[in-house]
Amino acid sequence: MHPVIRITTFLLLAVLLARAHPMQMVWVLCIIGLVFLFESGKGIGPALKLLSRVRWLLLSILMIYVWMSVGTFTESLWLAFHRMALLMTMLFALQALVLNMSREDIVMGLYIVLMPFSIFGLHREQAVMRLILTMDSVKQLPGVLSQADDVDRTDVPRLKRISARLISAITRVLSYSDYVTHGEICIETDNHVPVWQWLAPVMILIVFYSLP
Repeated sequence: MHPVIRITTFLLLAVLLARAHPMQMVWVLCIIGLVFLFESGKGIGPALKLLSRVRWLLLSILMIYVWMSVGTFTESLWLAFHRMALLMTMLFALQALVLNMSREDIVMGLYIVLMPFSIFGLHREQAVMRLILTMDSVKQLPGVLSQADDVDRTDVPRLKRISARLISAITRVLSYSDYVTHGEICIETDNHVPVWQWLAPVMILIVFYSLP
């Protein structure tokens, strides 16, 4: 599947899921499952890992809806699980359609998808360049943070140790941003998107609104 179709399909699913009812969510999950089966190439493992990283956010959603109840407790619990299911579905869609692509494919897809916004004055070259620089910097960030000063003295209060580590990490990140250099960046584009592949988002849209 062409990167432009992948990104367009993900953006379409993101819009549709905002007002999806349970049957429509099941349909979207079936689509994502098919993408994992035939297109992702990396299986469902990375998606589950991504889901585990937001477990505290999911728990926070549950606690907020239960604590600030809307109607009865059962209704609040249903709304909480519905919002959690929406977030998890979005994460699975993101992993299946976007994150499994190579960096070059993501950049190329976004460059073409952003083309219509050039009418409104958006410089897509600058937007894509910032994305490339951000992705390159994120790869280096763990190594930079691992060099942060570690304060393990037992005579220092725990809160002060955490603050010292945080300040050290921020200092190193700022220092890294001042001295980091990037090589030549080339944006490769492929404006030829097979017409038949546009049937995928169109069919998703038709079936989505035809569900009861």
